[in-house]
Amino acid sequence: TIDFRNLTHVIQSFLCPVSGENPNLKYNGDDTVFLKFDDLQEKNFLGFGSKLVSKAHNQNVKVILGLCGGRGLHAKDLKSIFANDALRKQFIENVTLACVKSSYHGVDLDYEYPESAVEGVGILKFVSELRKSFDSHTILNKREMIITLACPKFDNYGKWFDFNSLSKYCDWFNIMTYAYEASFTKLAGHNCPLYPDPAAIDAGRGGSVSGSMLDYFVIERGISPEKLVLGLGFYGWLHQGYTSVYGTKSKSTSISYNSIFNKHLNKPDWTKHWSEVSKVPYLLNDKTQEMITYDDEKSIKLKCAYAKEKGFRGVMIWELSNGYTPETTPNQPLLQAVADEMLSFNKKINIVPDPVKME
Repeated sequence: TIDFRNLTHVIQSFLCPVSGENPNLKYNGDDTVFLKFDDLQEKNFLGFGSKLVSKAHNQNVKVILGLCGGRGLHAKDLKSIFANDALRKQFIENVTLACVKSSYHGVDLDYEYPESAVEGVGILKFVSELRKSFDSHTILNKREMIITLACPKFDNYGKWFDFNSLSKYCDWFNIMTYAYEASFTKLAGHNCPLYPDPAAIDAGRGGSVSGSMLDYFVIERGISPEKLVLGLGFYGWLHQGYTSVYGTKSKSTSISYNSIFNKHLNKPDWTKHWSEVSKVPYLLNDKTQEMITYDDEKSIKLKCAYAKEKGFRGVMIWELSNGYTPETTPNQPLLQAVADEMLSFNKKINIVPDPVKME
């Protein structure tokens, strides 16, 4: 169930190339999931997309096609496709036809992650040629076709994006400002700290939403705030072997807000805390030596207020279904918090990748 009243755009994710040598499109998941939808004319990703677009358009919401690199989310297949002129041309034709078939209003590219200047050039070629394809198509050139990129929050991968050139063809950049501490990091810290915790800085882990959005993208890379969309995480991490905030841990597992709400929040042995510096909540269980880092309505509203204050284009969410709590009213409390802050702000952009986990 999607409450379109609280959205402006939806990204349906993901399609990807069949392989690095085959530019045909496939769903980056299990196609059998579409069989349960009795009202689909075509029981596949694009058939579901047509149904989603129809419902969204009735609520004045635009749907964007999400692309990723296959083999998980990393970009080995896209790297090969983008480096070959003939394969890239065919891939763009296939993407364009998909947009026509299901009436999408554009494409979001999630390329995780480029590791060289050559890959950065490939991304630029794809985006520029996709824009030309949209502009020259007799159907698509009659509607607003949006092109966006999901972008890393740090320079380690961000340095390969030529943002000055990409800005000519992209409507905005969706910054993935989450997973600052995750399964692939060593410390038990916050998933989406708005500001860095001194303990994080002391531990050499001073990344934060503000540091990425303002210090890196606006100041260092010189990108206009109007081109930047701040990412919100509707999920968190369960850190095991917790010692202290930004202390060592043994393991981390991703956990949805729904699971946090139902299994941990206000439950025995779990105590809720608030970081006044980083402006985020977290839960501690002293018996099991576990910490849960996540966002709640308060921290979500503070990030939205920050986005407005700094003049960013808006906010986006990864991902909507993680925040669905059917036993509450409203049943999307985090999304409602976003809407309360953002949709009163001149209907600013609020993008929701992967709107439905079709299980």
